[in-house]
Amino acid sequence: MPYLLAIIALIIGTLLGLQLPDADQVFTLLGLVHRSIITHGLLLPLGLFLLVRRREHWLTLGAAGLCLAVAVHLTFDLFPQSWRGYALISVPLVGRLDATLSVLWLAISIVACCLLALKLLRDRRDLGLALAALGYSFLTAAGREPAWLMPLVVLLLALGLASCMPNPVFDGRATARRYVSRLRRMARP
Repeated sequence: MPYLLAIIALIIGTLLGLQLPDADQVFTLLGLVHRSIITHGLLLPLGLFLLVRRREHWLTLGAAGLCLAVAVHLTFDLFPQSWRGYALISVPLVGRLDATLSVLWLAISIVACCLLALKLLRDRRDLGLALAALGYSFLTAAGREPAWLMPLVVLLLALGLASCMPNPVFDGRATARRYVSRLRRMARP
């Protein structure tokens, strides 16, 4: 029964995470404009991570789902029709960032959201469930977008990079070392 609660929390976190970056369109009374740095980036997932880490399993799995879904949303936002106007990240009291800084913020946020999700998982079973939620998130977002290949590439690269950083479920550094070792052996005459 406790694991069922964790799965329900993962589903709810995933559904919320897909919509969270666009919450700035709902909360315009707070002075947020679309693509606010507060909602379109790592700030809200990081705050959630800090609140739920080392808490009940269902909370951490739900937060992991939210972080991965936000990462999916941001990968699609990384490929607008053009880097002008509302495609640029808005910083309250500062204005809009230029295209380079907007891309950099989104890219860092995607990797950070993937890493936060990995740090919230406890074991390989959690990893499997989180990857299923990630797949669902991606398929849902891809159904609303004209192009999906480049966001998929970015998401896989971000997940690979995040997995190479310390986390409790996947030792990406050891996998990378084995892969490099195999490549070196294949390159020898």
